[in-house]
Amino acid sequence: MPGEDSGYYFPFHLTKTGTNMTFKKNGETTKDKIAFDPDIVFRVTKDDTFEVLVEDASVVTFTFSGATFEPQAKAKTRSRK
Repeated sequence: MPGEDSGYYFPFHLTKTGTNMTFKKNGETTKDKIAFDPDIVFRVTKDDTFEVLVEDASVVTFTFSGATFEPQAKAKTRSRK
């Protein structure tokens, strides 16, 4: 099972402001009425749709069905001499 640090990430900044926000992933609420933060990062897959609501009003929906996810490069380690 992948850890929190694996996968593909989609960072974004909201210009809409408020006091609370709700996140929905594929139609299901994942975070409900949490403290507002304009800087958000979602871990995504090609089958995901995310919706962000501020003060119970939808402000943005992201659909990744047409996205192409490229394999991540392995971190290179320096050889020791």
